[in-house]
This record gives sequence, C-alpha cells and structure tokens, in this order.
Amino acid sequence: MPTGTLTIFIDSIVTNTEGEKIAIISSAMLSTADQLVGTGAEINGKLYMTIGEDELLGYGDARAQWLSGVEIGANYIEARIGFWDDWGQFHMGWYMRETTTDELVILSGTFTAQDGN
Repeated sequence: MPTGTLTIFIDSIVTNTEGEKIAIISSAMLSTADQLVGTGAEINGKLYMTIGEDELLGYGDARAQWLSGVEIGANYIEARIGFWDDWGQFHMGWYMRETTTDELVILSGTFTAQDGN
C-alpha cells in the first residue's frame, strides 16, 4: 500500500500501570492507491475500516484496538499501532476490512503525525 492516508479517531488517552500512554481508538480508516495519477483501475484505490468489537472478538480476546507507546509533543503525536488482549499482551497491528471486497488485512507499524506549521 504505497500511497494512502490514515485517519484515526481516538476515544481517550490513558496511562497504564507501567506509566506508558495508550490511546483507545473508536475507529480508523486507511485509504490506499497504487499510484497518484491514472485511471480508476490503474490507481486501484481502496478504503479500509477497523473492525468493531463484536467482530474483533472473533479473532482473539481483544476488545479494542489501541495506539501504544503514545508520545505527544508540542506539534506531534507518535505511537505504535496495535491492540491489547484480555491478558494484557500487546499485539502489533489493527484488523481492518476493505469496504468493497471485505478483504481482511492487518495494519501494523509506527506512525508520527506532525503539525505542518
């Protein structure tokens, strides 16, 4: 997924017992395209949405998807994408479903969002 935009809706940011900030997300959307210019088929645009709690429970014991290791600076936020299971174990990635084909993918990694000003 070389080109895309990640939009994250955060419910709350809390500090866990180890002093690490985590952000509980309500949902996230990822739009992707194989290239920026071309026909619809050439661009191959897709939209992915995080799955809800009921479906998420079908893939393990996680009840929510999170951002872990959240660091908030004067003009940025950075974190790891993942989820916690009921036993407190962190797993990299969010389960996301493509809106047209229902393809299930796992988005993982770290990100930094920075204010451009």
